[in-house]
Amino acid sequence: KIINSFSYIEHYSIFKRYPSSLEIKIYEADILANFKDGKKNFYIGSNGRFIEANNPKDGVPSIFGKFNINNFLKLKKKIDNSNLNYTDIYNVYFFDSNRWDIETKEGILIRLPIENISKALNFSVKLLNKKKFSNIKIIDLRIENQVILNERR
Repeated sequence: KIINSFSYIEHYSIFKRYPSSLEIKIYEADILANFKDGKKNFYIGSNGRFIEANNPKDGVPSIFGKFNINNFLKLKKKIDNSNLNYTDIYNVYFFDSNRWDIETKEGILIRLPIENISKALNFSVKLLNKKKFSNIKIIDLRIENQVILNERR
């Protein structure tokens, strides 16, 4: 119970060495994102828990909106299985309609659909890799079989 009370622990193993000692290995959770709830800062750990924090961690995205942490972990898994690199993400936005938007570090906003997120992520990466679409500001994939692009001015 004591070990489980620490939110930054991913998992642990306990091995009893006879006759009278224990070997405990503790593995720390990876920090996946920053989240601010009111005045409190949190990290989202790979263990699916909020970890209290003093300051946001550099190099990981910030998440905005009222989301379920398990839904975020599902989105993270879809990103990891797509051609989009998680380290290229600057912000993630969650909407009450159970939809996500992703903002890249280059300032490109990808508006994802509710369904077929993996397909939309791979398609957006294909667009971003084409030279003729180098001036894109917004990729809107919310409507099935339709892409709306906004360019920078």
